[in-house]
Amino acid sequence: MVLNYKVFHSNRNSATRDAPSGHGHVQWVPTTSTLIYGNKEAMLVDTQLTKDAVAGLVKWVIESGKILIYIYMTHSHGDHYFGNGALLKQFPNAKVVSTPEVVAGMAAEIAPERMEAIWYKLFPGQIPEDMTAAATALKEDQFDIEGEKIQPQAVVGGHQDPQKGFAPEAIEETKTYLQHFNQHDVEIALIEELYRKMLELHPTRLNPGSAGAGANASKNPNSIRALMAAKKK
Repeated sequence: MVLNYKVFHSNRNSATRDAPSGHGHVQWVPTTSTLIYGNKEAMLVDTQLTKDAVAGLVKWVIESGKILIYIYMTHSHGDHYFGNGALLKQFPNAKVVSTPEVVAGMAAEIAPERMEAIWYKLFPGQIPEDMTAAATALKEDQFDIEGEKIQPQAVVGGHQDPQKGFAPEAIEETKTYLQHFNQHDVEIALIEELYRKMLELHPTRLNPGSAGAGANASKNPNSIRALMAAKKK
């Protein structure tokens, strides 16, 4: 038996919203959830952030006709797992799993001060009430569906551009982006100049606010604390 996959996309505003004028067309953020499935059973990789996106995802998984046995979290940012509660209501026997590091991070992500400073502030009234950070840490680095080991052959980014495919070239593109950032981070002293250089080199890359956040974090070691404090005001 060969395992198959399909991808659910949703669009939302970025959590970093300071892109320069003229880049609004790439400021939105796609969020993916990937269903990997066999004849009867399936695993879902990441859920969604907002109530509407989660409702659409639940409907999509139900319509697949598969029995959800795993929900796997790639990392601990809330936009990848706040929809877990809604999925577990429909598939109560599904097991939420990830690496030990991600499981620990998920618990920290829903700390009241972080929820108020970031998620509730940026997405008022849109965060699911039934979210849960409960998850089991995997003891092994591989598991299977219906006896078939999961051996990835496609690349689905957590914020994959829905207009692009899932070819492994995405890894090289991301490596190039990071190499450009590291190169110009050394050469450029100012946050704004580094930000704009990355936009110049990668004008169509979605969510340019993340480039600004990265430049800020690199040049100002205390920027994350400052951002958290600013968002609380």
